[in-house]
Amino acid sequence: MRAERNRRTLGILLVAAAVSSFAGCGSSDGPNSPPFTSSDSWVRAECLMGTYLPEQVGEKVAGKPPPNRWSKIEEAAGALVPDRGAVEVMIRPVEKSETITFTGIDLEVQQHRLRPTGTVFYHPCNRRLRGPVIEVDVDGSGEIASSSTEEELEPGLQISASASPIKFPWTVRLRKPIHLYLVAHTENCYCSWSARMRWESDSSHGAIRIDNGSEKYTMTDSIGAVWQRPGPGGRWVQMLPPLWTGVR
Repeated sequence: MRAERNRRTLGILLVAAAVSSFAGCGSSDGPNSPPFTSSDSWVRAECLMGTYLPEQVGEKVAGKPPPNRWSKIEEAAGALVPDRGAVEVMIRPVEKSETITFTGIDLEVQQHRLRPTGTVFYHPCNRRLRGPVIEVDVDGSGEIASSSTEEELEPGLQISASASPIKFPWTVRLRKPIHLYLVAHTENCYCSWSARMRWESDSSHGAIRIDNGSEKYTMTDSIGAVWQRPGPGGRWVQMLPPLWTGVR
């Protein structure tokens, strides 16, 4: 199976209100020691996105009542994030206060050709995330957009329409850990992606690697998949896929 790699650079719009105190980030590379530490991981929140399970695994899940712990579905064999997924990037200052300038993001996408057939399981709720957000389109032919906000990230990983844009370079006074959410959106690809967020601070510079511990983040579109959600009587009921839009 041959993989196609697409690298694009984000030097575009961010959406945010103030840059005085943000929260979250990833792991770093570069010639200088960064004045912060960082980590990254998938946001595990069934009410913000669904879980795509391969056909045989999904049939077993659908044949039983919805589990009390949704992590049983998120951690099932072959589970994938469909359509939209959020990665939390945590940045922690080494000292009490640091000034960091982010100069851009490089996104690398590896497309896979054969997606397994499957079912999406989804548990709607009203949970929201709060923090700056950068949104990227990982489709091979799609444009990449970026936006950031200090307002709440709504279920379905929706960014508030009232957020106002800023541009890289983006300077942040890092007084406490930042929880930054990188929202990846796809409509037609089964792919793995990683990102590098470039930074400068005084004479130091480098890039935060957002790559799931070098394993990358794998997701898929849900074209043709059946969506199921918990229903009354401990049963699954079929639902229409959510209309998740937001990449500008």
